[in-house]
Amino acid sequence: MSQKEMEQQIIQNYQRDEQMMILVFAQWCINHDLDPADLYRRAYPGQPDPAALTQALKLTAPKEEAGEVPDQTLLGVLSLFGNEDLAFTVTEEIAKRPK
Repeated sequence: MSQKEMEQQIIQNYQRDEQMMILVFAQWCINHDLDPADLYRRAYPGQPDPAALTQALKLTAPKEEAGEVPDQTLLGVLSLFGNEDLAFTVTEEIAKRPK
């Protein structure tokens, strides 16, 4: 495998993993009756909604059919991809839940 091919493979893997992170975020929002686009806009005001989020929403399952996405899993995935602002907004939503 050439250097260029290896670089392409790394980029494709990162993009695939990033798509998975967005899908995990979107499903977590659906599972908690939250609008993923709204949370994204709160975390990143002034930025357009990413096309990947719109695409991920098409792949989410209804809340009743979806498996649980633990809060810590979502926060870990967001942190892994450097989405600290979004993780902060998610943490705010978690804190709003009744104890």
